[in-house]
Amino acid sequence: MKITFLGTGSIIPDPKRDNKVTRSYSAILVEIGTETLLFDIGPGTLTKMQQIGVDTRLHPDHLFISHYHIDHCQDYVGMVKGRWFNVQTGALEVGKKLNVYGPTHLQSWTNELFSNVERWSYLSKMLDYHKITN
Repeated sequence: MKITFLGTGSIIPDPKRDNKVTRSYSAILVEIGTETLLFDIGPGTLTKMQQIGVDTRLHPDHLFISHYHIDHCQDYVGMVKGRWFNVQTGALEVGKKLNVYGPTHLQSWTNELFSNVERWSYLSKMLDYHKITN
């Protein structure tokens, strides 16, 4: 198992110290064998994953959104869109399914983001929803 802290949860990233950002938006990547799990997807998560060599068109396999604050879920739309984009042709096509887990109303929240915005509605076809219950 490998755990990578992409961001440890700060609504405003701290200033750079020794050319490194000391705190950033929430995102934790866990790799277990061939499976990848991402816990939260705050702003900049996709860029950070690419910087460490993770192909975000294929990974994570599972995304866990803890709650709907922007600093925990803003890159969600970009993640889903990136799964549909073919970098060789520039065409949109169905990509790898993303399993999404989260709090109550995950499916309705996602529908508000994708299905209710007509130009984004095609994106909702590639998601599987899972509600986490106590």
